[in-house]
Amino acid sequence: MEWYNKSAEDVVREQNADVQHGLTRTNAAHRMERYGDNALPVKGNVGMLQRVGRACTDAMVLTSLLALLVALLCRNWLLAALFLVLAALRAAVSVRQELLQDAGENGVRMLRPEEARVLRESRPVMVPTRELVPGDVVLLEAGDLVPADLRLISTVGLQLDESILTGDQTAVSKDAGVVLEGEQPIEARVNMAFAGSCVVYGRGRGVVVGTGVHTELGGVSFENALPERDRTAEQVARGVGIFCLAGWVILLVTGLIRAENPAEETLPRLASFAAAALPGGLTLALAACQSMHLQRMKKLGVIVRRLSSLGRLGTVNVICADKTGTFTSGEMVATTLWTGGKLTMVEGSGYNPTGKFLDRSGEAINPMQRKDLIMTLTAAALCNNAAIEESAIDSWAAVGEPTESALITLSTKAGMKKSVLDEAFPRLAEIPFDAERRMMTTIHRGHKSPIGYTKGAPEAVLARCTMVQNGRDVQPMTDELRAQLAQIDRLFSDKAMRVLAIATREYVNMPAGKDHTELEKDLTFLGLIGLADPVREGTKEAVQRARKAGVRTLLMTGESVQTAAALADAAGMGGEDTVVITGDQLDAMREDEVRETAKTARVYARVTPAHRERVLRALHKNGDIVAMTGDSVSDVGVMRDADIAVGKGVRGTEIARSSADVVVKNDSLAGIVTAIESGRLLFDGQRRVLRYLLSAGIAGGLTSLLCAFWGLSQPYTAVYALLCALVLFVIPVFFMGTGRGKDAVRRSSRNAALPLLNRGLLLMTAVQGVLLAVGGIILANAAYELTPVGESVSAYLRSLTTTLLVYGALLGALSCRSERTAMWKDIPGLVRQGVVSLVCMAVHTLILFIRPVAALFGMSALGGLHVLLVLGIALVCVALTEIFKLVCMPMLLTALPSLERSARPEKIRAPKAKKKREHIPRFAGSDPTQEDEEDLVIRDEYDAAREDEEAVEPPMPLVEEKVPEEEELQPMQEISEDDVREIMESVANDETDDVSDEAADEEDEADRIR
Repeated sequence: MEWYNKSAEDVVREQNADVQHGLTRTNAAHRMERYGDNALPVKGNVGMLQRVGRACTDAMVLTSLLALLVALLCRNWLLAALFLVLAALRAAVSVRQELLQDAGENGVRMLRPEEARVLRESRPVMVPTRELVPGDVVLLEAGDLVPADLRLISTVGLQLDESILTGDQTAVSKDAGVVLEGEQPIEARVNMAFAGSCVVYGRGRGVVVGTGVHTELGGVSFENALPERDRTAEQVARGVGIFCLAGWVILLVTGLIRAENPAEETLPRLASFAAAALPGGLTLALAACQSMHLQRMKKLGVIVRRLSSLGRLGTVNVICADKTGTFTSGEMVATTLWTGGKLTMVEGSGYNPTGKFLDRSGEAINPMQRKDLIMTLTAAALCNNAAIEESAIDSWAAVGEPTESALITLSTKAGMKKSVLDEAFPRLAEIPFDAERRMMTTIHRGHKSPIGYTKGAPEAVLARCTMVQNGRDVQPMTDELRAQLAQIDRLFSDKAMRVLAIATREYVNMPAGKDHTELEKDLTFLGLIGLADPVREGTKEAVQRARKAGVRTLLMTGESVQTAAALADAAGMGGEDTVVITGDQLDAMREDEVRETAKTARVYARVTPAHRERVLRALHKNGDIVAMTGDSVSDVGVMRDADIAVGKGVRGTEIARSSADVVVKNDSLAGIVTAIESGRLLFDGQRRVLRYLLSAGIAGGLTSLLCAFWGLSQPYTAVYALLCALVLFVIPVFFMGTGRGKDAVRRSSRNAALPLLNRGLLLMTAVQGVLLAVGGIILANAAYELTPVGESVSAYLRSLTTTLLVYGALLGALSCRSERTAMWKDIPGLVRQGVVSLVCMAVHTLILFIRPVAALFGMSALGGLHVLLVLGIALVCVALTEIFKLVCMPMLLTALPSLERSARPEKIRAPKAKKKREHIPRFAGSDPTQEDEEDLVIRDEYDAAREDEEAVEPPMPLVEEKVPEEEELQPMQEISEDDVREIMESVANDETDDVSDEAADEEDEADRIR
């Protein structure tokens, strides 16, 4: 029998699991020794040999292999070895790029979370996925990736995306109570959760029944598609290959015309031409440039998951960021409550459950003597799926959603532990939170009848409330009270707080169905809780950095208008006149109106993922390139449609991170701006490298062709030319392609259609190479007059032309540092680059003057005046190149805008079509891990009690304290917005004004009595 053929109880028994307390560490360690790591092997059709074979089809590799054949025919074994090294280097870098791309995009690299939430020793803890063992109880929530094969033992509206196994994008509803008969396909196993699938809705628990190779995912042979190759690299390789082949043809024809000896003259010319024309270090230089930028980003907390996104990073001109974790620290703290018509402040920071409760005068109070606080805090703790744990001494961390963890911290500060409340009032069912309702409801066993607790957005909860709990009395919810509570909500929001409303309902007559609209109506309002999430340090500076770089920052949050406006102001995005667009306003707009709004709006409040999707479409139609953050399941669709999807390393769910192109470790906005800056710097650095090395190859190749045309000897020794290309010319790249590049950061983002290698860059590269080639042929023709008596003319010619190529290329690196501005604009960078170039030039000069070494490469030492002559010609070439860049190039770009386009158009990533998800049911049955009842059919046991008692007390903590008579709450007072604002300001200033004169008189009288 398979696991899905057995009941949950039988599976728990066979696995010797404990659904209440979980495994002990000792037990888990023993099972780890028996079953091994929960490691999933990667299988696929793309083996290393296939990758190497594919890399060998590259045009530059084929050209190098042809040059290798020529070198073998010339019996130049050292040259043949160097050509082999060049081919192997190019192939190795191509294979490495494919492996890096696979690691980020394909297979199962990101299908499994690094950690899973597991029940161990009676408490939920985060355990490395590799350490999961059969018998572990795994806790699943929306956004999690399933870490192993599980037999579900409890489900609350649980739905999984199993497309990795089935190919079907439709979410599958799970039911732990089902026992299947016979053999069933994967998609029919509704009581199982398989490794690699992701939770898109609800929550659940499951016992691990398969790990590693024993999972369904472990038995799948993945059909890994071949990774998409770098189009720019292929374009460059094809161009170099065509240039070499054309040169060889010209040299062969010239040799035939001149009746040269093929073995002694033509073949050596072919080898020499290939050695000079092939940019041997280009592949290594580009890879090194990319690797250094990736390492820099990693040190700054930015992980690039998809290498293909690097090219798009530099084009981003809009950042759509959410609030929690990005603009704020993401560590919620409940600081303010409004219950029973009174304001209560709470001390403390983070998730440490210590802190006093203070009244409006700053005096400490006992929350257990205030019934309004008891009821509100009880609801906040029970309507909650999170926890807090002490990770170190006096260091507490959230387990679950930060907002819910903050509520657990709040109730614990009052001495009301969630574990005690859960035991006293077991949960019977749950209506999970969703973006449409903006609330969550849990239903518990009460003293006499079931009772529900609801928390959510104030306007959503207040719309469903018909009563208000005020002390021991319940009064009807009037329009005046509703308006007053809305005013208090706005005042809390003005302080950049996230506000939650808490409500309850006693189900004396339980609705017959499970429709959440029936269960979440006729609620009794309990209170408002204000949670503070301060602006993250460095956010304001990040906004300014983005602004200087021409990048607009948009705040898109589900919070209220007041909270969004206050947060934007604190982040430096606006002032008092900041325009905030709400989700309701977006719903009322036409598409053209949304497009116009998207051009100027910076702050969006009360928006859902659907609203974000609509704004994203408008931005795309306006021509913007958008980076979109996301941390939940509902964000995945809009993240996939964005040009750059940014995941969060701290708050993000596993499914959101697996959908991201870039993951920011600390979730901060500064990390996103850093990624964009690095993308621009990488793009500009690679363009500089291309121009620098390709121009050297063009100069060397053209000089060889012109010498053959004029009947001169070979201008370069093949071995030395290839060594220069592989070593000497590569050293300056590390200072050219990785500079800070302030121009790239401060100017507006480039056009997304601008490729890495376009016509303008090709023209600039060709001009720089041709100028050096002209200088080389001039020196070659003058070699007969310049050669000292007793020296070989051919050797002296090679010394002149090789030295000019080395000097001209290395000094040309100074001009290559900037594409549109003069080289002297960045003096520090110019000095660094100049020092490196001078050192490389000195190495070459030293080789020339060590006669045995120079003779080994077929050259002779140059005279001092001739060295100055070559240096002068090289400086003239660099000066002419700089003049062309600063004077001629702008005029050409104005006259011929097509120069900015690609010689071979590249595809720009288009938004993907999003498949609509089927309607998700908003209510599920009972949670068997909490209680054994079935669904909500629990009315009968309360019928007898209701006959004897008219009113039923809502659940209270197990030990109730009698509330002193003088602390009884007065009926809620009708107060104006100005009154409430005055209260808020007085509390902030440590003043002692009360809610009302009547309340002040009562407290003064109580003081006199004491």
